[in-house]
Amino acid sequence: MTLDPGLAGELLFGDAPADAGSAAVSRLRPVRRTVFRDVPERIAWRSRLSTYVVCADDQVVNPDLERAMAARATTRRESPGGHNPMMTRPEAVTALIASLAQR
Repeated sequence: MTLDPGLAGELLFGDAPADAGSAAVSRLRPVRRTVFRDVPERIAWRSRLSTYVVCADDQVVNPDLERAMAARATTRRESPGGHNPMMTRPEAVTALIASLAQR
């Protein structure tokens, strides 16, 4: 399964700086469809602390679906921006990880 590079750039990295988005698109590779339908043997969030960051402006996964999935996590946060906050809001992601590590 592949994504059209133009759509991938817009949907996955649309709020990233253009050069960073282009570089990220160039690194995308095809994945098997089973990635989206396989069920893992063990589901970590059932027995481990977990955090879900809802991306409020996500164009790939509907934020309402993200909120439903986030309800299962130990900690939930909502962040403005699109699908890839690690690229577009690295300071916020770093601060979140640091705060969680201090628990």
